[in-house]
Amino acid sequence: MRLRQHQQEFSDIIDGIIGGSGVKTIVLNVTPGGGKSLQPIISGKLIKAGLADKIAWIVPRKSLQDQAERNFQDPYFRELLGHKLTIRTSTNDVDPCRGLDGFSTTFQAVGVSNGNLFRDFSQKRYILILDEAHHAEKGGTWEKALKPLVEKAAFVIMMTGTMARGNGEEIAFLKYRHGRPVFDAGAKYIKYGRTMALKEKAIIPLRFRLSDAKAAWQENGVTKEVDSIAGVFKPKDISAAIYTALRTNFAKSLLNSALTHWHRYRAKTGHLSAFLAVTADVEHAKQVLKYLKTRGLNAELATSHESTLAHNAIKDYKAGKFDTLVSVAMAYEGLDCPRITHIACLTQIRSEPWIEQCLARAVRVDRTIPYEQQEAFIFAPDDPLFRKIVNAIKAEQNSVKIKNDLKLER
Repeated sequence: MRLRQHQQEFSDIIDGIIGGSGVKTIVLNVTPGGGKSLQPIISGKLIKAGLADKIAWIVPRKSLQDQAERNFQDPYFRELLGHKLTIRTSTNDVDPCRGLDGFSTTFQAVGVSNGNLFRDFSQKRYILILDEAHHAEKGGTWEKALKPLVEKAAFVIMMTGTMARGNGEEIAFLKYRHGRPVFDAGAKYIKYGRTMALKEKAIIPLRFRLSDAKAAWQENGVTKEVDSIAGVFKPKDISAAIYTALRTNFAKSLLNSALTHWHRYRAKTGHLSAFLAVTADVEHAKQVLKYLKTRGLNAELATSHESTLAHNAIKDYKAGKFDTLVSVAMAYEGLDCPRITHIACLTQIRSEPWIEQCLARAVRVDRTIPYEQQEAFIFAPDDPLFRKIVNAIKAEQNSVKIKNDLKLER
């Protein structure tokens, strides 16, 4: 067992800090699934060296908060790093660590903080970890809530799977020049892309099946109609065309193709893999769930509008209590479930960071199966914006000689 490139680079920076480098901020841009969740544990060396007291791991979702706690308890990570650190989940507690080495909480909880976190940061030297840091927008509500903690922290570690926000705005706590982040002498930047992750077998390859469709929609009282969404190039028209197509039998056809391949894959490999359907809104998610149940599948729903139910559904899904999950935004980011091999992308959302995060739900390496036997399959509409993202992924996979396209068996 050895560290991946970005983990070793991060560990070397931590060692440099211990040696007196003066670095206070580390920014990590790690392709989703590449293993950035090991970095908070590695940062614990600063506690052992007497340069910090506690770790505060801030995440955008409750499911990630639980995941953060479990990562510190993971036997594989404990053996790999030889650590004995432990953190707990907390929500604005008077004593968030409760005698442990740190805690994990959410951006939302910090946003409604009662002052307990700030008081604890004033009394202890914290390593502050902002996970999926692109969620905090420069000048936004979460930047305002997090700023006092950032200013008090002994060290700040920002981690993200994308150095861009879906709305194009700048990420909080980063300096920009000509639209790009820049870093001063007190900060270090680490980038770990898909190509290196594939070379190091940190993620598994994706194969794609894109499907075309007709679409017709109303715009200012005028009917627009296309024979192929693949031939629509205006962004506004693309979104409208996909939205319309996905509310016809096209969505069911795409879903059926994905399910058929999934069933054949499970029968052929014996791998009890999981299936994920991602939709754009709650109503469509409920329709998809209903259809899956009519096919006799044990499926559940996880949407950001039903947080408690969604959180429980994700936990059960990851635990293997059922194999098919339908989700909106709740599961697209940070859902660490290596059993996922098939994703049906039934959404018109075409933000590049969003789509990359969505597809990354299927790239996790399953440590119970030989790496060479692992691959994942994406089923989605064949529109220009989605195809642009897919072509970029294919180019990266081609650089390490990975097959891209999926041909369905007849």
